[in-house]
Amino acid sequence: MAAAQDSRRHGRIRAVEAAIKRLDTGEFGWCHSCGDSIGQKRLEVNPTIMRCRECAT
Repeated sequence: MAAAQDSRRHGRIRAVEAAIKRLDTGEFGWCHSCGDSIGQKRLEVNPTIMRCRECAT
């Protein structure tokens, strides 16, 4: 159980680091699949999200 927790924690850290990198490169808020913008409310709920609602479904 502890190993699963560590794995989730490390995954979350990697997601946050990737979001920071996207901020630095100007890619934050843009869908990695279609290139459209990701909705503000969607980013407020999860700032590490990489796909718009349409591409995530």
